[in-house]
Amino acid sequence: MHSIPLFPSPSDLVLMVFGQSHPGNSGDTKETSGATRAAKFNPVNSNFYECADPLPDSSGGGGSFLTLLGHQYASVSNKPWGRLIIVPGIANGTSAAEWIGTTRLQDKVITPYEELVTKGWNPAQFAGVWVQGSSDVNSAVSPETYKANWCSILGAIREAEIDMPIFIGRSTHCRLGEGGELHLLSRTNRVTRLKSQTAIHDALANLPDEEDGTYPGPNYDFIGSGARHDSCHFSTWGMQVAAEVTLQHMLDHVGSVLPVTPAFAIILNSDYADNGAKTLRNVIPINAGCSQFRVGFEQNTGTGGRAIANASIMPRSSGASGSSSPIRITFNGGQNGATLSNSARLWSDVIESELSPGEYLVSFDQASGQNMRGRQRTTGGHGVYKASSQLAMQQCGSGFTQVSATATIAVAEVQAW
Repeated sequence: MHSIPLFPSPSDLVLMVFGQSHPGNSGDTKETSGATRAAKFNPVNSNFYECADPLPDSSGGGGSFLTLLGHQYASVSNKPWGRLIIVPGIANGTSAAEWIGTTRLQDKVITPYEELVTKGWNPAQFAGVWVQGSSDVNSAVSPETYKANWCSILGAIREAEIDMPIFIGRSTHCRLGEGGELHLLSRTNRVTRLKSQTAIHDALANLPDEEDGTYPGPNYDFIGSGARHDSCHFSTWGMQVAAEVTLQHMLDHVGSVLPVTPAFAIILNSDYADNGAKTLRNVIPINAGCSQFRVGFEQNTGTGGRAIANASIMPRSSGASGSSSPIRITFNGGQNGATLSNSARLWSDVIESELSPGEYLVSFDQASGQNMRGRQRTTGGHGVYKASSQLAMQQCGSGFTQVSATATIAVAEVQAW
């Protein structure tokens, strides 16, 4: 499988899934086609790949529900993130204790995290899922011991300055090595096995602590033996269900535990220009508070070379006169302006500043005699207008109606996190 180039985007969510074999290449079938808007990272060679089986750095010859998770996310209509990047950290058959005091946690969680941050992903874009438990059931580990082992694992992650939220899944169902299901065991062995499974299942349910940045994760134990091809690992149907449960759990936590990518964007499609330099303002909805953002400018036609300068953002409640101090938007490492082309979006620098949810004005100067094209993609009537005349375009059912031929639009996207 060939690697693919992948560069950081503030709209990505990086999902690190670590534990034993259930999320690994232990499934009954493989998904060999790649998924759009999803990718996987191989911690061994630091390369990215299409979201297709087999997962990298994971033993087993089958498929993974994490691949199906990527495919299912690609079909979500209102995606909360631009891309889902999956980082598998699987070690088949390992107990929780085997993640302590060895290189396993370093190799499968800490080092991949540090590499991706070095590549440019923001720590706020990461989340983890712990999927482990059946090996401890087989060993009849006590709930107290399991909790102590998890505290050691979490302590090592936090000591490495990894503050990502971690969802603790419940994954204790595995009858592999017992000859099949419970009816094949003696009464005594059945009772012993169920007591051990219940103890670890309940221990996992009691581990999450919001103060430690840990939260209840997907409950895979509800996926019974009928969806497991070997009385332990997921069948084709079980993989689908495990992916659905994981995806829905993630979507349920968007905006609370997991970051939100603001939905604002415009598609450029209508030319307006005049012969004088002008200041333009876009009304931008920011849907969630953030501490960093960047602004993308774009044109879709012409020969390029459109110059903009003096860009800033301020609350819309300030009014066009700017009663609040505007936040300066820079380019190329602190420059006041930049030049667009007609082939790529022009991104500002990442601006470190707190923004609360609400409507903002993105203001910028456009040089004289230059055309730009714009139509807002989102609904809600957010428009664009020119200072100081306030002449504008307004939204209607069929798109935008021209109010003034002197109004132009250039902001294409705002990403905040």
